Amino acid sequence: FASKLLPPATAKDASALYAWCRRLDEITDDADTDLVTIQQRLAEWDDRFDALCDGRPVDGMDAALAQCLQRNEGSLTEQPFQDMIAGMKSDAVDGRTVENIDELEVYAYRVAGTVGLMLLPLLDADMDRARTPAI
Repeated sequence: FASKLLPPATAKDASALYAWCRRLDEITDDADTDLVTIQQRLAEWDDRFDALCDGRPVDGMDAALAQCLQRNEGSLTEQPFQDMIAGMKSDAVDGRTVENIDELEVYAYRVAGTVGLMLLPLLDADMDRARTPAI
């Protein structure tokens, strides 16, 4: 529903971001898949992201994200995507626990705060003022 409030091009880009994040999350949260397979899929997803950044998207959803990155070049960087992948990889470990508040903050940034950073450029936000609240 919120995408109806956005200009069409922004809504399209936000949908591409959502689809990419959702698919990554589904890899990590697949309860029917063993950790080794999840780790392999995450490594493939990492390579797949590199490929779409190099102009070689694997499918239409990757192509939509590649177009989003191109339209927002200079403001939407690869870093939050790479950080999210790192967060998902940290989930794909047997017996994963968070030992302290510092680890929790890093984990929360990687798996959730990164989404805020991805959206800020699309919303034409003042990055200096909006970065901290977004994450």
